[in-house]
Amino acid sequence: MTAKRIVTGALLLFVAASLGFVVFRKADATGTGAASPAVEANAIPRKLVATYFHGTKRCNTCRAIESMAKEAIETGFPEALMSGVLEWREVNTDEPADDHYYADYGLTGSSLVLVDFRDGRPARFKVLGKVWDLVADRPAFEEYVQGETRSWLEAP
Repeated sequence: MTAKRIVTGALLLFVAASLGFVVFRKADATGTGAASPAVEANAIPRKLVATYFHGTKRCNTCRAIESMAKEAIETGFPEALMSGVLEWREVNTDEPADDHYYADYGLTGSSLVLVDFRDGRPARFKVLGKVWDLVADRPAFEEYVQGETRSWLEAP
């Protein structure tokens, strides 16, 4: 009878430890779990997040802007991305949990937004509205996105 209780206790302890580990890993991966991934940037005291906000239904121009912006960020700032000082995200604002970004950033539709996080909180943001005007001119588009990103990365 004692051996059965020891094995049962060991198994229960193993299950409890496994569940605790899973819960800890999930909380660690998502921060507190309360904030949306688009607003949470608390791993580094300062982080710049470039986010492309879009709806579920997207036109070819919207897809081109996202693709070109992502490419401009990735090719222009590989070190900043690797270090975590800069991050690329895309958010579907048609998802109920993400529709608040329209009010948060004054969005009127698909938009590329730079958000400067300080100590895990958005300190300032800028909607890069000229991407719509420059989408047909890849070099000018890239220069605009990289120039804005660079100036925000270099800001104190």
